[in-house]
Amino acid sequence: MAIFGYKFNVSKRAAKLRCSRVPAFLPGTLLSALLALISFPSLAGWQPALTANEQATATSLALQSIATRSAAASSGKSESAQTRNGNAGNELPVGSPQLEIEVLLVEVQHSKKNRIARIAEVFVFDYQRGVTELHRVNMENDEVIEVIEIASPHLPLNSREQQAATALAVTNDQVRQQLETEYQRAFGRALTTFDEIDMKVSVWQPQPHQSNSSEIARTCDHERCALISVFTRDNYSFSLEPVVNLMQNVVYPEALQ
Repeated sequence: MAIFGYKFNVSKRAAKLRCSRVPAFLPGTLLSALLALISFPSLAGWQPALTANEQATATSLALQSIATRSAAASSGKSESAQTRNGNAGNELPVGSPQLEIEVLLVEVQHSKKNRIARIAEVFVFDYQRGVTELHRVNMENDEVIEVIEIASPHLPLNSREQQAATALAVTNDQVRQQLETEYQRAFGRALTTFDEIDMKVSVWQPQPHQSNSSEIARTCDHERCALISVFTRDNYSFSLEPVVNLMQNVVYPEALQ
């Protein structure tokens, strides 16, 4: 108790006088120190972010693992039996990325259980099999140590998926017509080029009430879909928000209307 400036064998009055001389900031300082000590164990599994080289290495190893497994699984099977994506009647527009094995996120693992090894986590979506996977890569020996299938298809879109969704939307006749009509009504002039508008593309995870009332939403509950919000350069927001099913290459212009 010496830190408070008194001992137990002094009188109560003396103790009160000595305590009154304690700087006002001291209790706060002590509290901060205690909180730091309490939270310190949570940093035990913390790892610095992956470098660009580590991300590239982890991605390459995860893709090699997928290719090796796919080659083994495809032995003796026809192309049509292997593929869940690739509706021949709904091809992507010319110049759009062909979606196959898409890397969604690469990050370092933070784990209290693992305080030594540096583990990278690579999240991918396999459009050929229609599954999301997490690949854990030991960066100490460049080895894929675990592959976990994730039930949800709703991890954030990568840039290739965003480009594919945008390309499908702007080449859809109904989407173009509705955007041109609304632009004419809002600004009193024709929409001459799509360079005048911006599109924000995000993964669409339907809400329960949407899935209960919409066949499109029920489909996008278990397939990878994109929601497109459309704006002008001066932030006018169009009422149209098309949904794009990236696994079937299908555009639903009025899915949310």
